[in-house]
This record gives sequence, C-alpha cells and structure tokens, in this order.
Amino acid sequence: MPRTPFLAAGVEPLRKLGLGLGASTGGHNGTSDNSRLFSLQSYGGQTFFLFATGAVASGRAQRVVPHLTWGFGPVSAYADAVWARDKISGTDVTSNAWCWTTSFVLTGEDAAPLTFVIPSYPLDLPTGHFGAFEIVAAVGKVMIGSAAFPALANPALAMKGMTAYGLGLNWYPSRGVALLVTYGDQVFTAADSAPARPNEDTLTARFQLILSLRWLTWREFVKESCGIVETSTPKWRQEGEEQ
Repeated sequence: MPRTPFLAAGVEPLRKLGLGLGASTGGHNGTSDNSRLFSLQSYGGQTFFLFATGAVASGRAQRVVPHLTWGFGPVSAYADAVWARDKISGTDVTSNAWCWTTSFVLTGEDAAPLTFVIPSYPLDLPTGHFGAFEIVAAVGKVMIGSAAFPALANPALAMKGMTAYGLGLNWYPSRGVALLVTYGDQVFTAADSAPARPNEDTLTARFQLILSLRWLTWREFVKESCGIVETSTPKWRQEGEEQ
C-alpha cells in the first residue's frame, strides 16, 4: 500500500499522491522436474518468453519494486517498475519492467488508480442517466538481460522484450458493476539477430461484479433470520427491578 506523504500538505493536487517501494531477496533452487523459473505471456495469453529445457533456478533472487499512485478529480495515474536479478544455472540474469496507466472519467466522478468508479447517477434510462464512463491509456515494457541468450533461452522462441500499448473504455452502470473493453498492441524485440515475433493485437471485453458481504456473528444471524427484536432491557428484568 503506497504512502501518501502530501495528504495534509494543503496542496489539493498532491493530496492523493502515493509513493511506495518494495524489495525482496532470497534463494530458490530448481530441479529437472520443476525449474522454478518464470515465463512471460502477452495479453492474448501467448507465451513469448521461456527458458530453455535444462535451465533451472540455482541461487539468489532479488527484486526492487517502486510504485506511484495519484488522483485528482476525474484523473488518476498509476506507475510501477521492477528490477530483478536471478541466478539461473549458475549465471546471473537480470530483467526489468515498467508500466504507466492513466485514466480519465468522462462523466466527472472522482477517479482512483486501479479501482472502480462510483457513478454519481446509476443507470436509469427513464431519467436519462447512464452511469459513469472512463477512458484508460497505458504503456509498458519488459526486457530480459542479454546474459540469458542463447545459453539459457533460445532466441528463435524466446523474445528479449516486449513493449505494450493499451487503450480502454470502461462503463460503470452502477456501484460495483463494470464492463471493461480494452485494446492492446504488443511489439516484440528479439535477441541477437533472430527474427522478432509479429506484433500482436488484442481486443478483450470483460464484465466484473463486486459483491459486498457483511460477516455476521452467530447471534446476529439468528436474530436477523428469525426476526427477533431485542430491547435494551428485557421485560423480566424491568419487572424484577420494580419489586
């Protein structure tokens, strides 16, 4: 969760600026049955990077992950990056990635990074209300270090990197309900002199629903299920106190 150092600064555009930093270090060791190595897929679910058969994790893994969130009125932004170093079959392999996402709520509601917009006027056709609409633009890139090629990854099958561009239109007819339509264009970069994969274009649509649940204690469950109304002082106690 990012920190918001300017929350009480009095400068309204900076109140929702959040900064965060994550880091980790540890060790992992794979086997011929489980290499414990990552692979990368495009938005369309196509694998564009994987390590060669026989490559296995063989030591320390390190990560540094800074991120930023910001919102002001109907505009929001989110950015993060990852720098990684992995020991793979005795070789240090670096990788890095970054992305930037910006959104703008066309209907004027407040925006927040990576969250649903709450429409001021939910969908109600007789009154001419259509909920909230939001446009989203994003760009990102991932790169694998040159040390992985060709000994640990086949340049003919594994791309050295990918740059992705995305545009989206989100519709929020009511609170917790969303229809998200996204177009993405992925451009691949090959290692050495190998040919790159063709660009990949994707168009996806998904419907999302957030259910709000309230956990009840057993006492509350029995009361609400049976329609029991509990007074602050039971009648028998009132009668006893009067004697």
